[in-house]
Amino acid sequence: MTTQPKGRTTTQNPETHDTRALVERLLEAYERGDSQQLFDHVADDVHWTITGANPLSGEYRSKREFLEATYERLAAVLREPVQPRVRRIIAEGDLAVVEWRGHSTSIADRPYDNDYCWVIRVAEDRIVEVRAYFDGALVEELFRSTER
Repeated sequence: MTTQPKGRTTTQNPETHDTRALVERLLEAYERGDSQQLFDHVADDVHWTITGANPLSGEYRSKREFLEATYERLAAVLREPVQPRVRRIIAEGDLAVVEWRGHSTSIADRPYDNDYCWVIRVAEDRIVEVRAYFDGALVEELFRSTER
């Protein structure tokens, strides 16, 4: 997992350090296939926004609402959960920006490879807000080719 551009050093305040450490730990587990650790740290009243105009776009005001509208819907059209590979984490204060690539295969045997960027806000060891960006046209094609 890449967390900082090579050759660059930064001085971190304690809040930045804590945010980075939490997000790195959770995303490392996610890369190993353990999404439970990540979602155990998502606040029940998280505000999760998926930008754009695609089948997953919207503002979700709870972890349950988000999981039902996105992860469970994706699970129905993918052979296996999306496997993330983190490219970079940038943290400042209570915010972390995570750039990652996800891989899976659709139930129509087509690759699903999407690039993601999550802007995460952390409070008291919990993810309380996420703004997610990704290729919405790819998501549209995924659902068009698999949903009946």
